[in-house]
Amino acid sequence: MLHDGGGDRSQTVAALDELITQLQRRGYTFDTVSSAVNAPPWHPATMWQRIQGRMLDAAIRVVSSSTWLSSSQ
Repeated sequence: MLHDGGGDRSQTVAALDELITQLQRRGYTFDTVSSAVNAPPWHPATMWQRIQGRMLDAAIRVVSSSTWLSSSQ
């Protein structure tokens, strides 16, 4: 896997194009991680799923920052 730091990705894309071509000539094949592990196709979360995720995240932040839930001494 290759990661860049964001911004202009044109050099990364150009390098990948050349790198993939060279590796395929050597017999390498490429696949997605999902396909390689037989995972179902990825689908974007629905609006309701995103809302639920944000609510869960907020609840975890509240609980983890609350001193009133800590054990009594």
